[in-house]
Amino acid sequence: MELQGLHDIAREAGVSLLELWALSHRCEIETLASVVIDSLSWCPYAASMLEILANTEGLRNAILRQRPTLLDALLKKAVVSRQSFEKYSQICVSMLSAPLLVPVPVSLGPFFRKSLEEATRSPAACTLRRVYALVSGQSSTLPGILSAEQMVDAQEQLLGILKHQDGQCVDLFCLGMFARLVASQRCSPPSANNTLQGSTSSIESGSADGGGTFSLMSAFSSAQRAPKTIELVVFQVISACSSNSSLSGDEALENVQLATVIMDAIEPSLKDAWVKANGRVMRKLYEKVLRHGIPSLLQSLVSGVFPF
Repeated sequence: MELQGLHDIAREAGVSLLELWALSHRCEIETLASVVIDSLSWCPYAASMLEILANTEGLRNAILRQRPTLLDALLKKAVVSRQSFEKYSQICVSMLSAPLLVPVPVSLGPFFRKSLEEATRSPAACTLRRVYALVSGQSSTLPGILSAEQMVDAQEQLLGILKHQDGQCVDLFCLGMFARLVASQRCSPPSANNTLQGSTSSIESGSADGGGTFSLMSAFSSAQRAPKTIELVVFQVISACSSNSSLSGDEALENVQLATVIMDAIEPSLKDAWVKANGRVMRKLYEKVLRHGIPSLLQSLVSGVFPF
């Protein structure tokens, strides 16, 4: 079958079916990866096919095993110009949206900064989703690639978006990125990643004063900031689960998934204190989540953070 036909089938199948296929056709994964790689130089469908396959772990690993330098080349191409970023960025994000079995090239740094720059220029779900996918997949890698100053710059950009944008998805994506990085740092030894110790930059009440790793990023879950963060997240979940919500089913699910990531990064004692002090809001939350017609997956996600 020609590559165009394979491309159409893969695009129609989606990630879930491709993952099932990869699990049951392990012997054919390397062949498919080889065909796509060899076609990149001449086939107009190859790049799109690569983007689709890169979302599937087995196929992504096979591609990078056969062409270890491919990711580095794509990351470098993506930052050359605005046009090249539009062409290659989503392929790079697909490859980097989960931890890799191969070393991550240092070219991830410029690509991440470019992606965040684009999101800052046009803050919206579509631009921030790309950066969130990068942070989710490479949360343990980014601090080792970016300098402390670059990490502070990234935080300032995200906090700037939070301060000046009033959008449901925008808020959740920004806070979700902070949460991913904080969670990764908690699981890593201090020496494994760059820290913000000694930085002279400060944002609002948080400052990197040498007292701990990622103090700026963890500020949103401190005793001072946690109540505002929890309140924002809870009201976003209420909105997503309301019968008159303007969100699609997939968007509502995405928002609730982001909410669970954020809440998991907040100290349990701070979350419990907020819940006890806000009984009326919690009753409203349960009313929305338990209403007839709410998908069981949404209910399960919310109950994992706020037990019914």
